[in-house]
Amino acid sequence: MDFTKALVACLFVVTYPAHSQSNQERYALQERCSKQAAATFKAEWGGNTVNSNGGQIRASYQNHYNERLNKCFYLEISTTYKRGAETFKTLRLFDINENREYSTFAGPETQGDLICSIDEVHCSSEQEFLRLLDPYMKD
Repeated sequence: MDFTKALVACLFVVTYPAHSQSNQERYALQERCSKQAAATFKAEWGGNTVNSNGGQIRASYQNHYNERLNKCFYLEISTTYKRGAETFKTLRLFDINENREYSTFAGPETQGDLICSIDEVHCSSEQEFLRLLDPYMKD
């Protein structure tokens, strides 16, 4: 019985620092992902509003380091407003490190013609698109 308690105590001491290191690495990867996403957004958009003749585009982004996939995902979100035209929304998911586009949603705010696919899986609405994003943007 005393041997078992000693063994458990030793295992705890031996494995605890490794777990702590893993948390530090995870935090560093999350932080790097966040900085890469911010730099990408700034380089692509400059700010969150772009004015043009007859309209305006408002942009934002979300990022997520997906530990399971070991990837930094960047979700670019833009909404186009034009006088006399329907509001148009675009969402695009990228792996920042591989510069690979995983998914695109583009369409009018109301139901109509749209582009909706995630890694070659087609979808039929923004709600479905957002649901299909979960494995990439959440752990």
